Amino acid sequence: MPVVDVAVSGGISKAHYLVVATATAGLHPGLVDSLTVHAGWVRADAQMAFQFELWKELVRTDPAAMARMLLLTAIGKDTLRTWDGTAFDQAAAAFTGLLAGDAARDGFARQSEANTTIDLTGLLPGVTALTLIISSADDRIVFPHHQLELADGIPHARLLRVPGGHGLPAENPELLTAKVAEHLTRVG
Repeated sequence: MPVVDVAVSGGISKAHYLVVATATAGLHPGLVDSLTVHAGWVRADAQMAFQFELWKELVRTDPAAMARMLLLTAIGKDTLRTWDGTAFDQAAAAFTGLLAGDAARDGFARQSEANTTIDLTGLLPGVTALTLIISSADDRIVFPHHQLELADGIPHARLLRVPGGHGLPAENPELLTAKVAEHLTRVG
């Protein structure tokens, strides 16, 4: 597992992991002091698999359309309602820029494929770290019931529902940072 290899080779014996390390926490519980997950899931259901297959097709055939669709599904409805045409155009251009180049599109497609095949069911009981699962109320990419399933599978997990969408880290970084800081303070 690359994240563990990097940590151990850097002399880190234990750490606080954020967002992407649920599998690490299940496979290497002794290395994880705390875990924070935003928009996580245990395994893709049929709707998510359908979505990720669509993403793979769109990113290869029409990256600009993929970027516009991501924008409309990743950002929470309350934020989107405050945007004018210029804000939409600028955000769509930025998202399209992230998908520029064959390497970026191929990476996005590979990640979409991985998203479809991930199944953390067997690893969750092994997570011993105090865990915060942050669920954005208006997430239309990974619907909130997925975070409830994740929290139910991890011993000592706490589920926190916040306003916003899947793109909370970009949409409201102050809120996300505050909730992560509160969790880290709580776990010491």
